[in-house]
Amino acid sequence: MKTKTFAILLGIEAVVCMAAALLLAEPQSSGYLVIAQFPFAQAGLLLRALSLSGPWGNGAALVLYIGLCAVPLLFAALRIRKRAFKAEDVLLLVMSGFAFYMMYMMINPALLRQIPCYISEDVGKAILGGAFYSILIGYLVFRLLRRAETTATASLLRMLRLLLAAAAVAVVFGISYIGLADVKAKLAAIASGNTDPAISLGLTNFFVLLRFALTQLPAFMELVILLMGMRLCGCLSNDRYGQESVAAAGRLASFSKKTVMVILLSSIILNLAQILFAASLVSVDFWTTLPLDSLVVALAALLLARYFADSRELAQDNQLFI
Repeated sequence: MKTKTFAILLGIEAVVCMAAALLLAEPQSSGYLVIAQFPFAQAGLLLRALSLSGPWGNGAALVLYIGLCAVPLLFAALRIRKRAFKAEDVLLLVMSGFAFYMMYMMINPALLRQIPCYISEDVGKAILGGAFYSILIGYLVFRLLRRAETTATASLLRMLRLLLAAAAVAVVFGISYIGLADVKAKLAAIASGNTDPAISLGLTNFFVLLRFALTQLPAFMELVILLMGMRLCGCLSNDRYGQESVAAAGRLASFSKKTVMVILLSSIILNLAQILFAASLVSVDFWTTLPLDSLVVALAALLLARYFADSRELAQDNQLFI
């Protein structure tokens, strides 16, 4: 998929997420909980309803319960049969064992109270779902690292491009859904907490929106960096020593440096503005940041740009020599 086409799809995702954040009731209180427990909580409800429907339904629910939870175990058995079982595949056994425990708790939600950090049923299900996802993500990352050791450069670039695309999807979701839902929640909290009708909330609400803009602008620039990284991977796949690869790396380095500057300036502007208008604000939210991750990306991109430029010159010299 071309980078421009993918960018259009990200735009569609952003529109859908913004609509969901604005239209759904209280998305900030249930968004993470719903995501963490999906689809395990829904499967648990279906299995519970099937089990309570009668003897045949109970038998079918038991078969489905064992079958679903044994999927990682079956995959591990296939790996053993092919003599491809590695150290990270032990997580498949852990995943299957935890799945039996998790789904049993999902089917019998009253038992969720046994969890030490239990707060509510939704929180308990989200804790179990999040733990399962941590095992799954850990296994996939370990497999990816092992595969990266032996894969060809072209395949490694495709793999990196897919990871950058996944990160871009997550960034868009964070900006357009989580960020917007957080703004909606803060505006509602400020309005409900104001007991004096004579106090104007206009300036406070403006600063809530300003903070959203200044905090999400760096996130948007990081999204652009991810897209530029995808484009760089495509250029490297076509011609590692071509002028297009060198130019793409240079643009990435330049934009990464600008992103670090924007992050720091956004924090400075927001904090000083809140101090300046503190007497007229009902609520303040100071933001201090040290963008080490963005700084590392900028320096790495700068080094890559210089490396590609030097490599291209060396390749051209070799061609002239030949």
